Order: sequence, then structure tokens, then C-alpha cells
Amino acid sequence: MARVALVVPFDPIHLANPSNATQPPLRIACLAATTRALGHDVTVVDGVGEGFGRHWHWGLGIHLHGLRIDEVVSRIPRDTDVVGVSMMFTQIYPAVRQVLAGLRRRLPEAVIIVGGEGVTGIADEVLRETDTDGVVVGEGEGAWMRILQAAERGQSLEGIPNVVTRAGSLKQQRAMRDTGGIDHLDQLPWPDWDGVPLETYFSEKKVHSATSAARSLPLIASRGCPYTCKFCTAPSTWGNQRYRSADDVVAEMAARIRSHRIEFFSFNDLSMTTHIRWFSDFLDALLAADLRTQWSVPAGIRAQRLSVDILERAQRSGMTHLQIAPETGSTKVLEWLDKRFDLSSVEETVINAKKVGLPVCAYVIVGHPVEEMDDYLATLRFLSRLASLGVDEIAVSAFTALPGSPFFNDMRAEGRIELNDAFYATLAQGDLSLQVSNSPHFSGAQVRALRLHSLLWFYGNRFARRPGDLLGMVGRLLRDEQETKLDRVFQHESMAILRGFAPVLTPQSLAILGQSALHALRAAR
Repeated sequence: MARVALVVPFDPIHLANPSNATQPPLRIACLAATTRALGHDVTVVDGVGEGFGRHWHWGLGIHLHGLRIDEVVSRIPRDTDVVGVSMMFTQIYPAVRQVLAGLRRRLPEAVIIVGGEGVTGIADEVLRETDTDGVVVGEGEGAWMRILQAAERGQSLEGIPNVVTRAGSLKQQRAMRDTGGIDHLDQLPWPDWDGVPLETYFSEKKVHSATSAARSLPLIASRGCPYTCKFCTAPSTWGNQRYRSADDVVAEMAARIRSHRIEFFSFNDLSMTTHIRWFSDFLDALLAADLRTQWSVPAGIRAQRLSVDILERAQRSGMTHLQIAPETGSTKVLEWLDKRFDLSSVEETVINAKKVGLPVCAYVIVGHPVEEMDDYLATLRFLSRLASLGVDEIAVSAFTALPGSPFFNDMRAEGRIELNDAFYATLAQGDLSLQVSNSPHFSGAQVRALRLHSLLWFYGNRFARRPGDLLGMVGRLLRDEQETKLDRVFQHESMAILRGFAPVLTPQSLAILGQSALHALRAAR
């Protein structure tokens, strides 16, 4: 039996990013369950939960939430045999690099592994810059089982699928990615939350969605994504897409309601509705169980056509709101992104969702490398259309070269990206002052202005068409109720809005803002 420590050191946060809601670390709970099922002794260090509410700054614009580096390291027992460090977000790597150095000094003989979506695209760099023994890329449980087996037997980690070592590069691992996953997900144990301070998360009502419920847990029903969007890390992080059985998912939900009195489930799936038949079966199973709970998919679902029947059953089963991700209103940009759907399907889904009374949020991105002003104006026109159809809110991000995404890999192959601490800092979407442009058509300042203008344009259209919606939002604010993420922002993060917009309000960006508004008005005429 090995003595194992599983660590989430801290997560990124920016006080100007109201959408950055913290949630219990599902990734560590999954690995803890797998580790205990194999008979190993487990210590869980949830640096976010144990340091909840503590915000601090490290290096070049990296804002962190949780324990400090020395506190994380000191919590690992000195007799630990294997340490697994989870890094979900690439922008915190410079600070995690220091954690890894501290762990090696404390545990010179231990096997130290780092994994997670945030490290998958920079595995070779991590091995060059730290004394880590291996980097798990992509899905974790299958690789983690083999790592623990090798460590217990004193064997090398070389050749384990989804594990990059100094003897095997990330490029070699990509060729064998599909062999490192678990084919039948129902065989995996449910996440084990022992060691995670859940009551701390519950007490702060930090839910990664729109709900008034306090007791919330993340959940995942599927693994992988079949699509290859240019901006997304899924193509390099995951292999083929697989689903748990609907009955297994609903059984876990029922168990959590009994054991932890959970009121709301936040599904972390990348593409929960790819297989509509599975999704329909899930809704039927959830309705039959009559759990009387709430749930949503806050990361968004693919903007494909969802029927009134599907959405009506989703709403009756407890779905609180629908988030879709059209990304853009330009057909040219859609084609470049390899999104593989048309905008009419987005509109149809919105119409159907509003028929059954589901609040809808749409996610868009500005500053795509191929996006020009005409494409941006097409996005504004599309936002106007969404406002007229009743979309309740939008989220706007900038196109980012996320490590591991197809665009990032292309840029690195062309020598246009240098991996250093300054680059990692630019990945913090919440800090508009660090916004860089990956487009030859817009500067970083212009991209910042376009983000702000998109928000103002949509909400101006929405409240001009439906002034009652504004009154309804004020009413929910007074009653402390949440129907949309915007409600949560105004109720709990209102100062974050001002902090977020402050870096944009410079003479240069205001001039760009006015220019884009003028272009939009001319195009509307």
C-alpha cells in the first residue's frame, strides 16, 4: 500500500472577473476515489477550500485564491510515497512550478506527478523546468492507476499511456491518447469528497451557475468531446467521447442528496448533448427518480437544435437555465473555428427554450485571428437578433491561445509563441489590462473595447426591447433570488463589474468603442 497525497494548491482568480465562481474540486475527488478503491492511503489537500476567501498575488499579474505556496507544501506528510498535483488552469503554472520545487525539497524520494487540463499543453516545458517525475496529459484515472502500480513495484513510469516523462515526449503521447482513457465509465467509483471542506464552499454560496441554492456539487456525466474547435484544449486533452449510463448518473445525484443534502448539481461536461438519445434517456431517468433538485450545464452545450420536447423535459427535471455557445455571428469565423453548425440552429434552440420558460445565456468570443470589422458587425447583428428572441444574458471573452488548443499548436510550430511567465499571465481572461490580441486586425486595446461594446450593445438591445426584464432583475436583487448569472453578479460581485471595466476606459479604447458603435449603427441602417 502506498501513501498518496492529492493536491489542488490554489486556483486563479481575478477580482475583476465576476464569472470566476469557485466550486469544490471534482478532479481531486475523482482521483481520491480511484486511489482509495485500489487500497492506498490518501491525504487530500484542497488549497482552495482550506484557504477559502484568501486572495493573493504572485509574479506577473497572477492573482490566486487559496493557500500560499509554503502552506501547501507543509501540508504534505513527510512519509508520502506519491504526490499528485492538479493544475486546471495554465496561467498559474509559474506559481505551481514553485510548489513543485518545494515538494521535491520536502520529499526527495517521492514520486511527484502533475496533471490536469492546464498542464496538458505544456508537459515538455514542465519536465524541463521542474524535477517532476511525470506529467499526466488528458484523462487522469487510467494513467493514475498505472502510476500507483508502478510506484508500488518500484518500476519506471515510461510507456504508461497519457504520461509524459523525460524518456517520452508529449508528441509521442498524443499518438496513443485514446489508450489512456477508461472505456466503461460506470466502472469508475463515484467521486470521494472525504478531505474536501465542502461546508466551506456551501457557506459561501459560490455556485458555478445561476441558482439561489447554497449546497452545490459539480458532476460529470461524460468524458471527451468529438469536436476540434480552434480555441479549445479538448482535442489534445481528451480522446474519444464516452458517456456514463443515465441510471448511474441519476443514482449518484440521489446519493449526494441523501449524504450531503445537495440542492444543485453543476455538470462539468464539455459536450453533454452530443448524443441526443443519451441526453433524452438521462432526462427520462431523472424525471422518473423525482429527485426534486436543480441542475445546469454552466460551461454551455453545443449550439445544436434542441427540440421543445427535450427542453420541456429538461426544465421539468430541474434544469435552471440553458447556456449555449455560438461563439460568433460571422459564418466566415464559424467555418474557421470548425464549429460544424449554423446560426439558425442557435436561434431555433433559443426560441424553443423560451417557449418552455428556460432562461438562456449565450457565450461569444471576439478577436478571432480571421475576424475583421465586418465579421464583428455580423456578431453585433446576431446579438441583436438573440436579444429580440429573448436571450437573457451573454458572456464575452477574447480569443486566447490556450496551450494545447489547435491554434496554440499551430502558433508554436510557426515560432510565434514564446512560453514564459509573461505569456502565462496573458491567459487570465478576467484581467482586461493584460488583454493581448491574437488577431492581425485588432490590437489588444481594441479587443478590450470590443468586449465591452458587445456587452453594452446586447444589454442595450435587450432592455430597450423588454424594459420589464430590467425591473424583474431589480426585483430579484431585492429578494436575493437568482435566475441568471447576471443576477449573481449584481447581487454578489457588483464591484467586480467596475473593476473589470476600469482598464477599458482609457482615451484610446473609448475612441475605439465609439468607432465600433458608429460602424454598427451604419450597418444597422
